[in-house]
Amino acid sequence: MGDIAGAIERGLTQSLRRLRLDRVALFQLHNQLGDAVGGRPWLQPDDVLRRGGLADTFDRLKEQGLFAASGITAAGDTHACIEVIESGRFDAAQIYYNAINPSAVWSRAPAGWNGQDFSGIIAACRRQRMGMLNIRVFAGGPLASARPPGRLAVLTSGTDVDNEMRCAAAVRHALGDAYGTPAQAALRFALANSALSTRVIGIASLADLDEALAAVAQGPLPDAATGRLEALWASDFR
Repeated sequence: MGDIAGAIERGLTQSLRRLRLDRVALFQLHNQLGDAVGGRPWLQPDDVLRRGGLADTFDRLKEQGLFAASGITAAGDTHACIEVIESGRFDAAQIYYNAINPSAVWSRAPAGWNGQDFSGIIAACRRQRMGMLNIRVFAGGPLASARPPGRLAVLTSGTDVDNEMRCAAAVRHALGDAYGTPAQAALRFALANSALSTRVIGIASLADLDEALAAVAQGPLPDAATGRLEALWASDFR
């Protein structure tokens, strides 16, 4: 953190050497913005946007042809994320969005909402014509399986592992088995949001890949299923 710009440049050039590539399509700033969740590395918007800050570093490396597009991860403090997005300095953003926390697509959270409120993030990305990569489709695991994950890094405030498992159980109960396996239903929920450019999911085995492909073949969740989830969001998953 004492030489962030230098660390970024070294990380990129060393990665390109290991990959035996001259450039990559997307280079992503993964630090959380504003107040970080879970003690992770964080950056304030000023660290990114000030003269000589990280956005300038990204611009310089992009001009050198080392990558085609730059991105951020919209995690940490919502207002800090929106400030960086609205600067227009980046081409893409990773967006936290799933059946437990869909708030990034909202303009305002409904009454009774107790999770982290990402409202306005997708709208801000749209205004800047940014690509959007959906992360945490399975909430780190709880939406894909009733088994508690061996290690779950919670990325949002106002929750913990036990609460994520509780909310995921409520989602599974509300949807039943009418929309495929829990993992398929979770992915089909994410597919219903056409604003998102792509979905970033964890694949641990070929069986996981087959399950994801089956979900894509089934298509987005129907409105009736989403309506059941909306009732959960308004009632704190009770």
